[in-house]
Amino acid sequence: MRTLHMKPSLQQDLFRQAAGLMPEEACGLLLGATMDRIDEVVHFDNESDDPEQAYLIDPERYLRLEAAATGQGVRVIGVWHSHPRSDAVPSATDLRQAWPNWHYLIVGRPGHDMAELRAWWSGDNGFEEETLLT
Repeated sequence: MRTLHMKPSLQQDLFRQAAGLMPEEACGLLLGATMDRIDEVVHFDNESDDPEQAYLIDPERYLRLEAAATGQGVRVIGVWHSHPRSDAVPSATDLRQAWPNWHYLIVGRPGHDMAELRAWWSGDNGFEEETLLT
């Protein structure tokens, strides 16, 4: 099982951002100097036509962030989003739209007592859960 590291403050930020956008899905990108550590979490506006059911990141904004990150010695290593009314497991839509060899963090049920954050790797055989160390 893969292991992914992140600071507790970044985890708290994800919970806060996801809860603040309820009932819509929150989303953004994960930046890291290496593929096994999240150094920064970036929030993006959800551009989906149905933001309560899906997320969409503006491709032009993604490209600008990717170029800026490279200049700062980090790169985009994955994406994060929330599932406002369900568990932090990839949905069928997540499976269809996943980019290979990326980390996917999902905040499930943000703002609730049962809120959770889980990490997933999009590998050759679909999603595999990762150990998330904070």
